[in-house]
Amino acid sequence: MKKKSAKKTTKKPERKQTKKPLKKKSTKKSIEKSLEPNVEPQIQPTIPPHEPEKSPSQTLPSNGKHPMKINPLFVIIGVSAVAAVIGLSLFMVMAENVEQQKLIAEQEKDKQQQQAELEKQQGELAEQERIKLQQQADLEKQQLMLAEQEIARQQQEAELEYQETQRQIQQAEIERQEMVKRQQQEKIYQQQLEAERQEQERQRLLEEQLLEDEKNRIKVIARDSPLIRGLMQGELSYYVQQLPSYSSQNVRDNVESLASWMDGKTFHGVKLKRSYSDYADLTINWVKDYQEGAIGRQVGEYLIVGLGSTSCYGDWKPFTGYTVYKIMWHEIGHALGHGHVSDSNNIMYEKGTGTKYEYNYSDTIILSDGYLQSIPFCISGSISFTTEKTNSGGGYKVYVVPLGSDPLGVISGDESFYLNCSGYEDTWKSFSRSCNVGAGSSLVLYNPSAFGTGADSMIKVKIYNENKDKQPDLTLPKDEMYFSQQYLNRVVELFR
Repeated sequence: MKKKSAKKTTKKPERKQTKKPLKKKSTKKSIEKSLEPNVEPQIQPTIPPHEPEKSPSQTLPSNGKHPMKINPLFVIIGVSAVAAVIGLSLFMVMAENVEQQKLIAEQEKDKQQQQAELEKQQGELAEQERIKLQQQADLEKQQLMLAEQEIARQQQEAELEYQETQRQIQQAEIERQEMVKRQQQEKIYQQQLEAERQEQERQRLLEEQLLEDEKNRIKVIARDSPLIRGLMQGELSYYVQQLPSYSSQNVRDNVESLASWMDGKTFHGVKLKRSYSDYADLTINWVKDYQEGAIGRQVGEYLIVGLGSTSCYGDWKPFTGYTVYKIMWHEIGHALGHGHVSDSNNIMYEKGTGTKYEYNYSDTIILSDGYLQSIPFCISGSISFTTEKTNSGGGYKVYVVPLGSDPLGVISGDESFYLNCSGYEDTWKSFSRSCNVGAGSSLVLYNPSAFGTGADSMIKVKIYNENKDKQPDLTLPKDEMYFSQQYLNRVVELFR
C-alpha cells in the first residue's frame, strides 16, 4: 500500500510539466502560422508589366475614331501612391512580427523557469521517494521477518491441527464404524419389522379374504334361506298374495288372522314386517292343488301353500280355513330356519298335522227307477251328510253301509248296515244324519222300483267330515334347526 502512494506522488508534477509547455507550443505555432501568409505577399508586390506602346493605327477602334490620351505624370503619381501604401503595410506587418517574437521569447523564458522549478521539485520528490522507498524496504524487511515468524507459528499450528485432524479422523472412523454397526442393526431390525408387517398384512388380507369368502357363502345361503337374509338385514318383510276367488270366507279369515299376527313378531333376532307389495323378502303364494305328494313347500323366498287336493273321489276339494292356516304356518317355519320334527303334535311334524276339506263330497246324482248308487265316505269317525231330491216324483231310501257289506244284500235285508244313520223304513224327499262310521264305510242311495212306472230321482248329496281338526302345538321347535345358534350369531356379527 505504501509503494503505490509513492508512485502517485512522483507522477503528479509530471502532469503539471506536460500541461504548460503544450499550451506555449501551440501559441508559438499559431503566431508563426499567422505571420507566414502576411509577410510573403507583401515582400514581393506585383508590378504591372510594361506594355509596349501601340501605334495609333493599332489602337484605332473599329469605328475609326481616336481614344482619349493619358498624361504620364498621372501614371507615375499613381504608381508612387500605390508603392507607399504597400510599404506602410509591410512596415506594420513587420512591427507586429517583432512584437510577437518578443512575446514568444518571454513565454519561452517563463517556460524555462517553470521547467527548472519543476525539475527542482522533481528532484526533491525523487529524494523523498528514495527515503520513502528505503523506509518501505526496511518495513518490508521487518514484515518479512514477521512473516517468517508467522509462517513458523502457522507451521506449528498446522502440525498441531494435522495431529488433531488425524485424531478426529480416527475418532470419526471409530464413530463411522459404530454408526455402520448401528445402521446394520437398525436395518436388521427394520427388516424384521417389515417382515412382521408383511406377515401381519398377509394375515390381515387372508383374514379379510376368508371373511369375504365366509360372507359370500352366507349370501349364497341367504338366497334360499329367508331367515339368513333377515339376519343380515335385521328384519324380514313378507307379502301375502291375494287369495283366489274360489277361496271361502273361512279360508280368508284364517289367512288374514295369521298374517296380521306375524307382523312385528321377532324370531331368532329377525323382526317380521308385513309388506303390501310383492317387493318383499318372502312371498306367500297360493296353489289350488300342489300335488307331487305334498300340500305346501318353501322354495327360496317363495312359500307355496296348497288350498286343496284331489280327494278319494278323484276331484279337487278345498281345505278348511284352519288347514290352510296350519300349512301356511308350517312353511313359514321352514322359512325361519326350522326343519321337520318327529313329534306328531308339533306344527313342524314331518308327516303333517292332518288336513280337512270344507266338504268331502258335493254333487247331484241321478238314480233311475230300481237303481242304487254307493258313495264312499273316504274317512272314518264322525261324519255328516245331507241328501235332497231336486225333482218331482217318488222318494228314495238311504243306507250307511260298513266295509264288507254288499249294498244289494243290505237292500234285500241280507247284509248289515248302520241302522241309526240310515233311512230305510220309508222313502224320503230329503234326509240328513250325523254318525260315527268305520273306515271304508259308504253312503248308499236307492230309488225303489215301481214296476217300470217309476221316474228318475235327482238327488243333491253333501258329505262332511265332522271329526275335529287336529290342533297341533304351533310353537316352532328349537331342536331341529337348519342352522346352529352359533352360526346365526356369526351372521349377525358379520352383517350387523
